[in-house]
Amino acid sequence: MTRSATSEQRAGRAALQKCLADLLNGVSPMDAMKRDEIEFGRRPLDLDERPWFASNVWHDGVVAIDDAAREVRIVAIAAKAPGAGALRKLVAGIESEGMTPVIVEAMTDGMLTILSKWNWKRSIVPVGGAFEEQWRPPR
Repeated sequence: MTRSATSEQRAGRAALQKCLADLLNGVSPMDAMKRDEIEFGRRPLDLDERPWFASNVWHDGVVAIDDAAREVRIVAIAAKAPGAGALRKLVAGIESEGMTPVIVEAMTDGMLTILSKWNWKRSIVPVGGAFEEQWRPPR
């Protein structure tokens, strides 16, 4: 007896195929992430577009505004001086504009430690036929 793939498995395969196609076509992971944010109606920010996403603090990354949800998605970032409070200042700047910071797919042990210490809440959210991990500040 054969089983058909679940919708999650099909979505995962489609996402993997998209990644492989990007790699074969020379699309950088950063450009692919920015493109994905745009496809979902979000607006990636350029460095220095907001004071809290400054080029003297951050390497180029993927930070995108979802105007409809009043959220700023922190997708891929790296501080130039890790451990100097850059993330705390980024979050404070986002919140000062009345928006909610959302960290997408926290991948490093250091980031997970910080988010746990700050009591941020983790959830798995369906996005475009796939799922992503999101971390949000406590309400």
